[in-house]
Amino acid sequence: PAEVMAAVTTALGVERRNEVVATLYMARNDVSCRVRVTAMQVWKMVIFNTPRVLREILPVATKMIISALSSPDEEQTTTAARALGDLGQKLGDRVFPQVLPLLREGLRSENERMRLGACEGLSELIQTATKLQLVEHASDLLPGVEEALSDNSESVRSASAKIFSYLSRPLGHPASEGVVQNLILRAAEYQEVSGYEDIRDENYALDGLQKVLALSSGKVLSSVVTNVIAEIPITDTGLMSLAAAARVAEGTFEAHLKEVMAALSQTFVRLRHESPEKLDDSVISVFSSVAASGETLTKALLIEILSPMSHDVEMRVAGARMLGLFVKALGENAGDYAGTILEAAVRQLADVDSGAVVEAWRALDILSKVVPIARLRNEVVQLRQSLRQAGANSTYRPTDNMPGDRIEGLCIKQGPAPLVPILNEGLLHGSPELREQSALCIAELVELSEQKALSPFVIKLTGPLIRVISDRGPWQVKAAILHAMLRLLE
Repeated sequence: PAEVMAAVTTALGVERRNEVVATLYMARNDVSCRVRVTAMQVWKMVIFNTPRVLREILPVATKMIISALSSPDEEQTTTAARALGDLGQKLGDRVFPQVLPLLREGLRSENERMRLGACEGLSELIQTATKLQLVEHASDLLPGVEEALSDNSESVRSASAKIFSYLSRPLGHPASEGVVQNLILRAAEYQEVSGYEDIRDENYALDGLQKVLALSSGKVLSSVVTNVIAEIPITDTGLMSLAAAARVAEGTFEAHLKEVMAALSQTFVRLRHESPEKLDDSVISVFSSVAASGETLTKALLIEILSPMSHDVEMRVAGARMLGLFVKALGENAGDYAGTILEAAVRQLADVDSGAVVEAWRALDILSKVVPIARLRNEVVQLRQSLRQAGANSTYRPTDNMPGDRIEGLCIKQGPAPLVPILNEGLLHGSPELREQSALCIAELVELSEQKALSPFVIKLTGPLIRVISDRGPWQVKAAILHAMLRLLE
């Protein structure tokens, strides 16, 4: 082989020989098995010292590989990536200093195919490198990967997310955390510069973060949560990062749910007198993502939302607002938790703080609009019990000089509005037992409301009462309806 190589060098010259040998080396990594076998046979006939020859042709082979990585031909790109990985395995430290700058340049190319090819080459190089090599060159590797995770091409972002997953284990948590933190900052900067009201619109850094989370360990998820809740109030960008995390983390997000919800409660407390509504859409995204993970996590989320509603005034306001957003996030599926939601919201209608009352009323209003009334009619018994408890706990002083307790949430403008459709549905379409309970609940609703707030709903309540009492039915239903009508007349 030495004589053959000498003859080739004499015939072609060193420069031309290196090009031919580099081409042969590329063929050794071809996607076709027949090509690889044939190239290997020729290589053994010509090359007598593979490491030495590879060192000699390294500059030429590197240029050839980088050029092939940008090819629109997928087979050429795959061949080049394999060749680069093989070079890294055989030459180790000699390859990194020469190849990394070229790959970084490729990642910044305007040609999408070149950027994707650079990712594929970098992936192969990293997978064949030793831990020591990766640690030594981390400062060169991570910035390029971070840039690629924010690329405007989804293919490049997906490829770079795989690279990140390969790097995160040998480089450890601190390196991963730095990339995650910078992605969150990039997402925030994008929103600020672009002026998009919805941060999800074309926010490539946010999508890159989600792809990273989908492929990485729980430590990366912990890093996202820690970075987001480090400062209160949580930013819009932070909430969208949490939504992305919850979307891909599924059940593992439950371990962080308590601390996330505590931070979110504090955020609404801080923003109570400013503009908490600016975070509503992002909070809904978080809740939707959590709920998509299944019933167990949804129940856990609801428990965490209800928890602040038994604390001080500020926390009760925050809890009630989050309850309304939870209902919005679940939409029709909120009907599965209607009894629990009704109990919490109706109880808070009797709160001593008017802000807490208004937020509880909003939660009920959302529930009555997003969940089909036919599903809510089965909660009439729970509604009646909750109204009784709220009335017993109420400290509201009525302004109509009528005797009896009042619930402040039913005395505000449109106060009875969320409950009237539920009671009418139970009265008109329920079983005899449910019709009786609905009529009795209407009577109690009237007793717990002020005349001014109830007046707009008198006709809406009276019509169904007259219709049902005119039909055949058990005497218990008719007695309950007469009781309700007497309360309305009073």
